[in-house]
Amino acid sequence: MLRWNNPLRPETHGECFVWTRNGKVRVIASLFSYPHGNRRRVSHEFNALGDQAIVAKRDGRVFWRVPADKLLKMKPVPDSPSVAGSPALRMAQMRNISRRFTAKSGGTHGEALRELRLLTSPLHRYDQGDGREVDGAIFSFAMGTEPEILLLLESAGEGSKTEWRYVTARQTYTSLQVFYEGDE
Repeated sequence: MLRWNNPLRPETHGECFVWTRNGKVRVIASLFSYPHGNRRRVSHEFNALGDQAIVAKRDGRVFWRVPADKLLKMKPVPDSPSVAGSPALRMAQMRNISRRFTAKSGGTHGEALRELRLLTSPLHRYDQGDGREVDGAIFSFAMGTEPEILLLLESAGEGSKTEWRYVTARQTYTSLQVFYEGDE
């Protein structure tokens, strides 16, 4: 969903990927490389969401497992508007809600604390494709274009009980702070 770079670490670059099931985001990964001596080292950051355990296999062997109680869980967005009836209006709502969040990174390994930039367009938009008013998008707080924090926003529920929910996902080793309307 994104090829990124970071002006503070110009020799580090990578890509973000998303895996879905039944229209819902289940796994987000960033794979990247950076110089290490006279070679390049490849590393990764994975986040898993949902309510069912994740098991990844290669050649029949499990190489990654996340139990259901360790998955990232969505929370209601405080004081959010009623979910709009059209995809275009829901996108406008998601953009407005995303701007209520701010984020900072740093303070680890002597790095200065830095305000992260909210990318104006979502990295990925998804829906369940079943005609219900369920919609979602992945936004990024970035350094350059490198996602440090992902913000997932989605509508959930049915009829008059549909609400906006969110979760943040770490995509870095540094210390992070996330604020909603100024509250950490």
